[in-house]
Amino acid sequence: MLDKWTWQMANRDSKGSRRRLLPFLSAMVIGVAALVAILSFGHSLERTIDQDAGSLLGGDLRISSSDPFTPTEELLIDSLGGMQARRVSFATSAKFSGQSETRTVQVRAIEQQFPLYGDIAVSPHGAEGEMHSGGSVLVPRSTLSAARVEPGDTVTIRGRHFLIAGILLGARVENAIHMLFEPPVYMSLADLDSLQGSSATYDVFFRFNRDMDLVALEADIQKSYEVRTRIVEDEKEDWQEFLALLEGFLGVVGFFALILGSLGVGSVLQVHCKERHDTVAVMRCLGASSGRATSVYLVQAIAMGVIVGVAAGVVGTLGQVILPLGIVDLLPVDINYRVSLKGLLSGLGIGVGATLLFALLPLSGLREVSPLEALRTAYGHRRIRKSRLGVYALIALGTGLCAWAQSGRVVIAIIYTVAIGICFGLLALTALGFIKLARAITPQIRNYAIRQGMANMYRPNNQTLLMVLALGLGTVMIMTQVMTQGAVVGAYETMNFEAVEFPDLVLPTVSSEELEDVRNLVREHGLDIVSQEIMISLAVDSIYGRSIADSAMVDTAGRSNADRSSHFATFADARLDSLTVLEGTFEPEWHDTVGAAPVAMNSLLAREELHVAVGDTIVFRVNDETALVRIGSIFANAALQSSFVPLAARGIILPRGVLETLPHVRSIMLKADDTQSLSAFYGTVTDRYPDLPVLNVPLILGVVQKVFSRITYMIRFMSLFSIIAGIMVLAGAVMVSRQARVEQTVLLKTLGASKKQVYTIMCTEYLCLGFLATATGLGLAMAAAWAITGFQLNVVMVVPKVPLAVAAGVLMVLTLGVGLLNSRGIYARPPLEVLRAEV
Repeated sequence: MLDKWTWQMANRDSKGSRRRLLPFLSAMVIGVAALVAILSFGHSLERTIDQDAGSLLGGDLRISSSDPFTPTEELLIDSLGGMQARRVSFATSAKFSGQSETRTVQVRAIEQQFPLYGDIAVSPHGAEGEMHSGGSVLVPRSTLSAARVEPGDTVTIRGRHFLIAGILLGARVENAIHMLFEPPVYMSLADLDSLQGSSATYDVFFRFNRDMDLVALEADIQKSYEVRTRIVEDEKEDWQEFLALLEGFLGVVGFFALILGSLGVGSVLQVHCKERHDTVAVMRCLGASSGRATSVYLVQAIAMGVIVGVAAGVVGTLGQVILPLGIVDLLPVDINYRVSLKGLLSGLGIGVGATLLFALLPLSGLREVSPLEALRTAYGHRRIRKSRLGVYALIALGTGLCAWAQSGRVVIAIIYTVAIGICFGLLALTALGFIKLARAITPQIRNYAIRQGMANMYRPNNQTLLMVLALGLGTVMIMTQVMTQGAVVGAYETMNFEAVEFPDLVLPTVSSEELEDVRNLVREHGLDIVSQEIMISLAVDSIYGRSIADSAMVDTAGRSNADRSSHFATFADARLDSLTVLEGTFEPEWHDTVGAAPVAMNSLLAREELHVAVGDTIVFRVNDETALVRIGSIFANAALQSSFVPLAARGIILPRGVLETLPHVRSIMLKADDTQSLSAFYGTVTDRYPDLPVLNVPLILGVVQKVFSRITYMIRFMSLFSIIAGIMVLAGAVMVSRQARVEQTVLLKTLGASKKQVYTIMCTEYLCLGFLATATGLGLAMAAAWAITGFQLNVVMVVPKVPLAVAAGVLMVLTLGVGLLNSRGIYARPPLEVLRAEV
């Protein structure tokens, strides 16, 4: 039925309504553009990484070892041929000229041809050549700034002085986030022979000039040699997984803006179609079928969807450049932005699909219009047909499919769809309840203007339901993001680095041979030991008497869930009094040397990895020794407040009195009164024990917070789409009621109402709508944020009182401002304009 007449009629009918449709179409454009920006950005980054994967790895193949390569491995390296480059990496302490304290640096000793793909960015030009000539190093800008030195100064590394030849600006082969934790210092591989120390990682990079099956080659090397390998495809897969997670997360945020825009389009079409009942009735009287009459407005919906899709494609393509600005220095490559055909087609498809989906409900109402309505406007009372229930189900299905497409997980899609449905339901019930309440209490209000404003909440053509849904849902989505983000940021900002429970340094693996000497160094430098914990690495040998090979816990690769990695255990101490036991009884001591010792196990390890319960028996293997234990209790997967090391990371807690003879290491946490003694201890322990890892806790937490703040930029950028879409929907919701306001104002003016009274009536109505929607939306947002922070992020939610009060005030002022702005000039309209229109 979409013939020429239908298109001409649709065009003619829409001429008087295009201006009113603009805010809702703009909201829909914003929502779809958010998703297009994400898709386009992800596509551009994926394409760039695919082209430059070799520069990210440094070659086509990398072979690594924690020890110098054996003669057999050297034969393998020679046999592979191709272009080769070697790199040796190790962590050590360094002392810069003019500084008394030492700093940790990650040294990269490289050959001149490294990297085989890409290059190293340095300043000034020629500094890299000077480094390879010997006796010089390249130092990152962040390290130079922290040490207050510049090129031309010197640095002492393991007893040898090196000239700082220049600034290391960056290299694609270096992970940007790792560079924040461990800024690398580059030196020539030829200088490595003059340095002391044994702890290092040895890498050989290959670039092949012929086609080679790298996957098969990697499998053959891993099968025959005790080395680690990595190929270009591994690098691509890792980044593709990261991109999938990033697109899924941001897609859900953009999905909120799309729902807001869809709500606006559906709402305006509902009002638009309702106003066209007379037109449809006339067409029915002239012989048009219900389907043919409805097709006119179906064409309008299709045109709206196409306009939305095209406009969103343009805006989203431009938005992909702005989206990653906050994290551009964390990305591995310089993105080559291009117009993404996939993004444009997705925008067009989403625009048309979402518009048609939310247009189904008002269009279904037009099919029920009877020809008699052209003669009697009050004819009949249409009931809700079963077809409308089908439309509701279709809208819910479409919403779920869109959520699934953005998140990539069915469970997440179901949760979001159900949550949005619940929000819609509660907001609608609140609006309908308030309408009944207003109808009951309005007659008791003595002030005429306020009484009329309250009466507008339930009179015919009122916008109470629409505005509460639009403003309330926008408030829920925006404030949920704000409160969730605030809770996570607050978890970092409230960390007190001066408190005893948060150490300055952590020595996670101090062996029994090193323990006494490390303790002496701690005392010599005046540091305090916060805690000492025994850490034992356990591997599962058998469960309930069955070996791992016979267990059903085997994945598709033939690996057991239990033996993929070691599980860490510690012994119970006095600081575990606050342990949250979910099942069984926690026993901190056990002196029976015959029976199986009861252990406490983390719920995540017990239920999801080992699939064991209280009472089950497990045989653990520690090197060549075995230990029989039983599950005595299962504790909650949470972190202790009194310890830096999360309890969840420990996995297993052993009772005191048994198993102390098993091979173990100690995790020592230290606190210093000043930075000088801390730096001195750090330099001494890293020089004496180069293989001993030392964790700088404030540095790690600071880097984590810095990375999180970059990601927060992207969250705020996506939230901006939701805010703009919400404002557009709010403006549109007010605009569709303008004609009703004109009629009401003219009648009041004719009856003698003053301008002050008219605007008092409007202010009363808009303030009531703003308060109702804001209060309900903020309540639902607090519930949603509490659920997300408590059950998914596992952080404590603190209600941000000031931001909530500011948000409530802004939303109410926004509602009032948009309403009054849209009502400007209404009082000046002449009465005859409305009276003649009625005639």
